[in-house]
Amino acid sequence: MSVWIASVDQTTGAMPALVTQWLDKRYGTRRPLSGRYYGAANHALSVGTVGTATLRAIPFHISIAAAFNEISIEVTTAAASTNVRLGIYANDTTRDCPGALIVDAGTVAATTTGVKALTINQTLQPGLYWLASVAQGGNPELRTLVGSLAPVADTAFATTPTLEPNCYFMGGVTTVLPAWSGATPTASSGAPKIMLKAS
Repeated sequence: MSVWIASVDQTTGAMPALVTQWLDKRYGTRRPLSGRYYGAANHALSVGTVGTATLRAIPFHISIAAAFNEISIEVTTAAASTNVRLGIYANDTTRDCPGALIVDAGTVAATTTGVKALTINQTLQPGLYWLASVAQGGNPELRTLVGSLAPVADTAFATTPTLEPNCYFMGGVTTVLPAWSGATPTASSGAPKIMLKAS
């Protein structure tokens, strides 16, 4: 067993070279290629509703600085008069959960099915980030992830894959993305699949 002890930049949330080198060896060098899509680690896929005005964020690790020009989700069952807002949060290194808002990318219409994308212009430095989405106006069915995602931590032992925590959530988000609040983040299963496209 290997044990790695390292600090994280408290201002940027960036991981030190020692950690990124380990990630490169463990998972392969995550050097985003232009035009390719990147998201959470490989997981089984499902579909599910994610709750009206319920902001959900999934962890996204990157070990090499890269620029991204698109953020996207997939709507599998449409909902009338509904949009889905997408964004990116920095990691709160004190609580290891979403912290400062980096990008509020705006909204895509969930009134029809299919992959929905928004244009962004964002460079991310090595570290942990959180990709976020929130349905506003209705409760569409989205492509979702099954299984746990580190470092999301729950307060109970999940007995089935569909109950394993893979996102943090916050209710009552009806307009622009807020700063993440709450002393204790709330974990949940049923995370939406959110992807970034490398520039």
